[in-house]
Amino acid sequence: MNKTESTPLTTHTFEVNGTTRCYLSNDEVPTPKYIVIVFHGNGGTAEGFAKKVRSSKYFF
Repeated sequence: MNKTESTPLTTHTFEVNGTTRCYLSNDEVPTPKYIVIVFHGNGGTAEGFAKKVRSSKYFF
């Protein structure tokens, strides 16, 4: 079993239409390629929400 260095995950939170959303990233600056897990509420799928996040104003 190889032991590899892991980067600590940072939790990012933001609001979408008054609902707090959060995701884990291994970078302190929100960057789509670093999204590891997306938590979502009010139904829907994580994949669908991730697509919305990547195309939203939260990423530059």
